[in-house]
Amino acid sequence: MDQVVYDLGELESRSQDHVMGFSDWISDRLDEKAASMVNASMSDNEYIKLNELYYRKYRYERNNDPDNKDLNRAMKFCILRVQQITSYKKQRRNRSLFPLLKFSKKMDENTVAFLNGKKNLYLEDQMDFKKKILLIASIVTVLIMALLVLLYKINFFIGWLIATLIGVILYCLSFYIGFNRYFEYQMEQLYPALDKTHRTIDKNLKNG
Repeated sequence: MDQVVYDLGELESRSQDHVMGFSDWISDRLDEKAASMVNASMSDNEYIKLNELYYRKYRYERNNDPDNKDLNRAMKFCILRVQQITSYKKQRRNRSLFPLLKFSKKMDENTVAFLNGKKNLYLEDQMDFKKKILLIASIVTVLIMALLVLLYKINFFIGWLIATLIGVILYCLSFYIGFNRYFEYQMEQLYPALDKTHRTIDKNLKNG
């Protein structure tokens, strides 16, 4: 796999040195390299690097075709996947979602530079999901409390305590179990915008 790291690094260096940030030649080499990685396991840094390069490719193509909205969606996918995999370096419990990725704590300095200045879209998705389930958990808490107090004539404080406990448990379970499914569903909605090889690699890494 050392050769993979070297090859991706070479493509990244060429894209950084190129006056347009990318070129047709680099795009062709990326396609060839990605095709060789379709059925391979890889490190988290290799897949992060692959998504960084695809981001540059999609941006290059968008600059040549600014009316193509799919390219914006493809770029968004790359940013989200890089931010997600980067966060999993610290969150071991989520790594099982990518059984063919080998995780490490090491972060490539070029990846840090890539993420700097970009909105943390992954964190924003987490916050949006939390707001939704907080609203649902709050409604459930109020309904349960009303049921306990008004129908079953339970003491108001005890009813509030029981309802709040149920609401907190519902909120926590919904986030820890539901967010990853919600996020991956959102990512799959972006699949049609990706190159076929890019999409295949992502699916294989998740399905093992």
